[in-house]
Amino acid sequence: MPVTLSLWALVNLLLIRADVSEDNNNEDSRRERSRSDFDAMTTTTMMKHSSTAGLRLMHRLTGRSAGRRIRIATAGISNAISCSGGGGARGLRGGGAAKQLRESLSSGPFQRLMSSYKKLSQRKSLGQVFLRNQGVLNQILQHANLSNETDVVEIGCGLGVLTLPLAKNSRSLVIIESDSGFLNATLRKVPLEDKERVSGQHSDFTKVGFRNVPVERFVVVTNLPYQISTAFIQTVIAERSRVERCVAMVQKDFAERLAAPPGNKIYGSLSVFAQFYLEVKPLFDVSRESFSPVPKVDSQVIAIKPRSKPLFDLNEDLFFRLVRSAFWGRRKKLAKCIRDAPLMKGLDPPPRKPSECSFFEFHPNVRGEDLSIAQFVEVYKQIFAGYNNT
Repeated sequence: MPVTLSLWALVNLLLIRADVSEDNNNEDSRRERSRSDFDAMTTTTMMKHSSTAGLRLMHRLTGRSAGRRIRIATAGISNAISCSGGGGARGLRGGGAAKQLRESLSSGPFQRLMSSYKKLSQRKSLGQVFLRNQGVLNQILQHANLSNETDVVEIGCGLGVLTLPLAKNSRSLVIIESDSGFLNATLRKVPLEDKERVSGQHSDFTKVGFRNVPVERFVVVTNLPYQISTAFIQTVIAERSRVERCVAMVQKDFAERLAAPPGNKIYGSLSVFAQFYLEVKPLFDVSRESFSPVPKVDSQVIAIKPRSKPLFDLNEDLFFRLVRSAFWGRRKKLAKCIRDAPLMKGLDPPPRKPSECSFFEFHPNVRGEDLSIAQFVEVYKQIFAGYNNT
């Protein structure tokens, strides 16, 4: 009996991925499957807990390639697959166990899994890495501080590990996911009692943002795909009147750039842009080992709260032209960047020259990375003194 339960735990976990693959028929997603993902997981749970005879049987039923994919799929979920009472691989070596293995692998669900598994892949082009650390998940939910009066938006549902508790602990949940396979598989996993509160949008967030979210104000809780992080910040700023707050997991170095102070080597135009409109607070770090497949970088969960109004009342287009120009020539003097940056060209009337501004009399060698937001505003007022600054 322990062996049977163990085998069906494996089959059920794999069938979750089969649900995804039935909806993911995009040829591009198959081509994007990375061989390096396969090679990174060669020592797996199946190797630890299955007999040599069992693996040979699996290869005969499915083909060696499919068998290898099963081993990959089981990597990182060894807590769910254990042969109790049998001492590891010894638990599968009896004649009864071999029969159970043969019956399980010959079953309809397993064969359907094998026929569709080749269609499933985590698409690196979408930045798909899946959280598999329950402790991290619990911390995210704790910081999200949801109630039955909270409307929530999740960006990128993956395998639904965050979606299900969000659905249970909110008034409504909107999922924005660009991969229809994972979206539909996640929606099918939502318990019946929560389904009426959950809706899914198969959309590219970088193109639609929060445009189709049906509620006026909402909280964003997300394990954000790495490559849309900047677009996410831009969208939150653009729609800050609707975003109450965010709890987001992003790449650690991106989080550090958002909150970086002046004088820090990673302080840049993104730092100024984010802090001008948002309060950004780091919550906790997340090891790369908490994800599958394991990415090359660590992550950080951050809290974001839009300011009730921007830090300063000014012409924002001109101000951020100046800020971006200041970092256009990294490690160059600010005066030179203002003179030479393309964004400062072709303006009518032309901005004042740095040599005409008193700020540069006192700070002739200052660089953009040395200036606080308040100091950038001081420079802005002098450079654009002839403009309507509202």
